[in-house]
Amino acid sequence: MPEAKPEVPSLPPPAGLFRIVVPFVPVLIGAALNGFASGALSVLIGVRLAAGASPVTTIGLVLACHFIGLIVGTRLCPRLIVFTGHPRAFTIFTGLAATFTLVLPIFEGPTAWAALRLGTGFCMAGCFTVLESWLNQQVDPAFRARTFAIYMICSSGASAIAPMSLNLVDPFGFQLFSLIAVSFILAPLAMVLIVARVPVLEGRSNLNLLALLSVSPGGVLACLIHGLLNGALYQVTPVYFARLGFDTGQLTIFLTVAATVGVMTQMPVGLFADRIGRHRLLLCQSAVAGIAALPLAIFGAPPFPVVMGFGLIVAAMAHTFYSLGVAIANDRLAQRDFVEAAGGLLLVWAAGSAAGPVIATALIDWLGPAGLYVHIVLAAAALAAIVVHRMIVRPPPPPSAPPPVAPAAT
Repeated sequence: MPEAKPEVPSLPPPAGLFRIVVPFVPVLIGAALNGFASGALSVLIGVRLAAGASPVTTIGLVLACHFIGLIVGTRLCPRLIVFTGHPRAFTIFTGLAATFTLVLPIFEGPTAWAALRLGTGFCMAGCFTVLESWLNQQVDPAFRARTFAIYMICSSGASAIAPMSLNLVDPFGFQLFSLIAVSFILAPLAMVLIVARVPVLEGRSNLNLLALLSVSPGGVLACLIHGLLNGALYQVTPVYFARLGFDTGQLTIFLTVAATVGVMTQMPVGLFADRIGRHRLLLCQSAVAGIAALPLAIFGAPPFPVVMGFGLIVAAMAHTFYSLGVAIANDRLAQRDFVEAAGGLLLVWAAGSAAGPVIATALIDWLGPAGLYVHIVLAAAALAAIVVHRMIVRPPPPPSAPPPVAPAAT
């Protein structure tokens, strides 16, 4: 008679999203404070440079230094994170960012500010890599998209309201620089004092960008196209509105509502992505974004209500491409690769964000104002084609085991 096999106890049902997110509240607080400081600093520098009668090309070069620093940081910061651990690395990056911010009003001028923006961009790459690799390693894969959506709400939402600080504090004094520096300094406080779960680091990963692309081309290209599309949408829309003859008030309304709608879609998209599949949802969103942009690409001079309606649909759909791309990529990675993966995904996003406005403005010069949305249609169509190809070639991976948990550093 064969021996009876011991009964295998059934796995407990997964914890609710609330219980999953609670341990990460200090990380989310850090993301919000960091997002507020970064968003306010970007707008403040643009306002100060414009008031100083700097040439437009000079202002563009100074602002571009942020992305150059971000690109460099995505390659170098993961090494420091592995060497020091996530909480200490985040404290280092935010402390350096606060220092650069406080030095800015001392050394006024495009050259000095370009160098300092290079430094803050480097620090932001480190901060984003810490936050995103921390969440991706520690969260249950079944809740990954929703948890990352909450992170994006905290970070992007704080960044979206940050420009309002210029209405409360004089942008031409030193006080706002000090307020931004304080926000950077406070960002890691809760993570160092309260957090009880820190990622387990298993040594330096050998995952480079080409290896990441081979493991998850869909995730990498989703992050790239998010940069191409959103970088153009938010940075080139002022040019688009000016060519159509719209006033500054209409521009402010559109950009504010677009950012708000984008943040509001994060949580529902994360919920559906965890339930129906990330690839399916990304395909639907890219298709809807492309279809919504098509009328604005065909008609050269649509009225403001038409631009507002279809443009907001594009913003709502496209805002979550990055978070879905990150979830897709991390579903196929080992935990020891999460830090390097976060840096690689930020790198392709930053590259797309830098290239998107260049391509869109070239199309506007060639085709007129509709060139912006021709760019968006092409980017969305490319992403949809990539997702369809990946769904045919390789189905989604099975859910992985829960991540290991390390005690907080003392």
